Amino acid sequence: ERDGDRMVTTWAATAEQQRRSSDTARRNSDTGRRGSDAGPGVDGGRFLVLRDGRRYEGVAGTAGYRVIEFSRLSQRIDRRLPEPLADVRRLPTTDLDMNLPREAAEWHWRAAFPLMCLIAVPVALGIARQSPRSGRFARLLPGIGAFVVYYLLLVFGRDFMSDGWLPSVVGLWPAHVLGLSAGLVLLWRRR
Repeated sequence: ERDGDRMVTTWAATAEQQRRSSDTARRNSDTGRRGSDAGPGVDGGRFLVLRDGRRYEGVAGTAGYRVIEFSRLSQRIDRRLPEPLADVRRLPTTDLDMNLPREAAEWHWRAAFPLMCLIAVPVALGIARQSPRSGRFARLLPGIGAFVVYYLLLVFGRDFMSDGWLPSVVGLWPAHVLGLSAGLVLLWRRR
């Protein structure tokens, strides 16, 4: 068991040295026949304990790997959870930077829904007119289809903006102009 403890100390020193070095190609792989969670340590950190195993050390892409056999190996499991990436959906609208594609797309997406409500009025009024001989719900399907097309234009526009394919100056305005134009044409045809 003393041998394993010495190996753990050596492993910890090697891991610390590798963290400080700029050689990112160096890899370690630990395997063991048995493993367990040692529970919280003195400082509250948790440890993974491997028994009767091997450690492979080397530089990726080369054949010069070193194999170390151990009877016991402990590895600290960081108790801090990784911090999630900043989600632009959680930022206040005033904090969104229009120079960053994802944030510009989020700003346009937030502005799209109030505009969509206003643009839906002429579209709905234009579609709502029906002849007396048609059924009650004859215009329902075209109305739903118009809404789905408009919504999909907004979704694809937001994705194109997030990926940087669509400039933030253009934004989602083409979808709004197209929706408003369709609504005005439908209203004009209604007369």
